Amino acid sequence: MSFSVKDLPESERPRERLLKFGADKLSIIELLAVILSSGSANASVFDISQRIVEKFKTLQGIEEASINELLSIKGLSKSKVCQIKAAIELGKRHDEDIILKGSKTIKNADSVAKLISSKIQNKSKECLYIICLNSRKNVVSLISVGAMDYTIAHPREVFSEALKNRAHSIILAHNHPSGSSEPSEEDVKMTKRISEAGKIIGISLVDHIIVGGKDFFSFKRRGIL
Repeated sequence: MSFSVKDLPESERPRERLLKFGADKLSIIELLAVILSSGSANASVFDISQRIVEKFKTLQGIEEASINELLSIKGLSKSKVCQIKAAIELGKRHDEDIILKGSKTIKNADSVAKLISSKIQNKSKECLYIICLNSRKNVVSLISVGAMDYTIAHPREVFSEALKNRAHSIILAHNHPSGSSEPSEEDVKMTKRISEAGKIIGISLVDHIIVGGKDFFSFKRRGIL
């Protein structure tokens, strides 16, 4: 039987619990209920939150879900999907701020792998990141481009982000969910294409790191760049 937030004692309502105990004390379903705020005509906010967790299982699953996949959940409107995506993006940017705050000069492939591995090694889909560096090889921005495909990884898209962030040079990084860090033929072609474009633009591609499981592949270390 469906019930709404109003059916709960005030002390057990997600918003009130968050205000009293803090967000870290709430379950994923309760946090989703706070984000969504209200249900639909045919489903309470708890019903909708439960359906999201049942379908996508984990926070990573919810993060990687497409807008259309989220819209397939009964009771989720476009506006509520936007609320979920915005909340997830804020969390991702917070994590990136922490990473950048703790990062120093990029000295070698190992420091790049350390910087990026925690963000991409457990992803179930290939995701591409652009690490923008200043002239001293300090990280100035870490950009998540999104799901890896070779349209998104076109030099036009990569260097438009680099130019926005006034990068002196860049490093690419992406993951292989298979666990193998060895580059595919397309990975090699894309890397060489971006490297050549960077020489023309004046923003060099320093390295391309592929993370696979606990291992990583460096194009620079292998002499491909």
